[in-house]
Amino acid sequence: MKLNRKALRKMILTEIKKLSESKFGHEFNPEYRASRMMMGDGRANDAVKDPNDSINFIQDAGGEYVRNENHFEVYMAAMLADTVANRLRTRDMQEAKRIGNNSLAQLENALALLHADLKPVEAGGLNYVYSMVEGAALHMFLTRIIGTIKSL
Repeated sequence: MKLNRKALRKMILTEIKKLSESKFGHEFNPEYRASRMMMGDGRANDAVKDPNDSINFIQDAGGEYVRNENHFEVYMAAMLADTVANRLRTRDMQEAKRIGNNSLAQLENALALLHADLKPVEAGGLNYVYSMVEGAALHMFLTRIIGTIKSL
């Protein structure tokens, strides 16, 4: 069977449509993952690599392996944002506002760090998150949480 460009494009689009309609299609959808993170059930923490794992350590000036503090800041921001999302889900607005206002600067800094990290591994990216989909979802989630905190 000889395929021309148009037929090949049609086949690819058909397969993508099937995948998006399947029960596993949401796995590649950062919007879906961000909406799951908004439920505050710990999903945001699953997107970030563990900064305390020795495989994620970096070398300092003396040659010792130490924890990357920027990585830890992204991890802690994901935990704080998850806590705020959980408080919003349970309708505890006062506590969500208190936690959110106390951690707003940390969330914004982590968002900037995450934004700079969202590039292919070959280009030196994905140091803090497991995949581009997880990183994009976490970026959307942090953006939403920051906007919600500012509007409270």
